[in-house]
Amino acid sequence: MMNRALKGHQGVTLVELMMVVAVGSAVIIPIVYFMMQSMTFYRATNLHTQLESDAVSSRFVLRKFMQLGSAKTLTIDTPANSPPNSHARFSIDNSTGTTTTYDISWVNRTVQMTKAGTLANNVDMISFVVPNPANPTQVAFTIRLSVAVDSKHQVTAELVNQLVEMLP
Repeated sequence: MMNRALKGHQGVTLVELMMVVAVGSAVIIPIVYFMMQSMTFYRATNLHTQLESDAVSSRFVLRKFMQLGSAKTLTIDTPANSPPNSHARFSIDNSTGTTTTYDISWVNRTVQMTKAGTLANNVDMISFVVPNPANPTQVAFTIRLSVAVDSKHQVTAELVNQLVEMLP
């Protein structure tokens, strides 16, 4: 019975086998390419979301402390080794009658704040400016964060000219 079914069947030729491999490759290669592109997009989206979250939380902490700070104690300078990054220093008068001084600076792609620690990682730039010298209680800051997705792609989150009203 088995011999009768296989009788006349010679097997698969090399040409038939090569055609199956070629057609299979033509189907598989675009699928693999699409999956790799999807993974890169997914990673970039996740990194961008994380950067935006870090930027917003940094803005929240900076605003909170700077709004309590005294504008007359504010000093802004740009160290020679890190332009365009600025360094800001200001004081807060506590309810206990003591004064606490805070420093905000850019150190090795992080924003550091004394007594608060690291506010953000992957920071390319942070700068402070008093936009209107006639009103020194208003301070604007810009923060830019970025991270590489892979060797070809980079994602960036930037908060530009975030205005803070300090105490006189």
